[in-house]
Amino acid sequence: MLYLLSPFLNLFLNQLTQKQFQQVLIGSIAIFSFWATFSHLPILGMNEGYSISTFLLLYTLGAYFQLYQLPFKWKSGWYLFHYFNIAVGLTVYFFLIDYKDWMIDYHSPFVLLASVLLFLFFKETHFKKTWGNKIIPFIFGIYLIHEHPLIRTLLWEEWIPIHQIIQQPLMNLILLGLSTLIFIVCLLLSLPLHKLSKRIFEILLTKLN
Repeated sequence: MLYLLSPFLNLFLNQLTQKQFQQVLIGSIAIFSFWATFSHLPILGMNEGYSISTFLLLYTLGAYFQLYQLPFKWKSGWYLFHYFNIAVGLTVYFFLIDYKDWMIDYHSPFVLLASVLLFLFFKETHFKKTWGNKIIPFIFGIYLIHEHPLIRTLLWEEWIPIHQIIQQPLMNLILLGLSTLIFIVCLLLSLPLHKLSKRIFEILLTKLN
């Protein structure tokens, strides 16, 4: 749906001045992040952040960073530092004060700010070319494979006894190992799928031309 709407969204956003763009962003964040999180109004249909509204908000944020520079510029490490501050703060709050699951919904201001900080960290960091760069095109494919509704159900309900694992004292180490294994397996699966889809698109483009 986002792909279908993006050309029209681009047309709208490119017509805005920077000040108008900022007003659109402030209004969108106020409604679809702050208001949606703290009011819990079902009429907004946020579905814990699994909604087209959240995707459009993130798309608009990304477009702003693409078109305009921030009024301030930090070293990339500061973005990562503040990202971890939010993560640690939420963790401490959950375990020591009160667990509020709505605070970590995908449209929550805390998650939204953490996402922006993490995005800016990678935007402002210049990595040297390594073998890691070669797997970047496959990252989205890895996500799509293991998060597919059918695979996800099999993975976490039948193949991996997740409810038993989270009760183990070495839970974090076990989950880290499992995550690494899933990453490697999905990477190996995505390599031929990537080549196949690339070839299909080349054929379609040739015929369209």
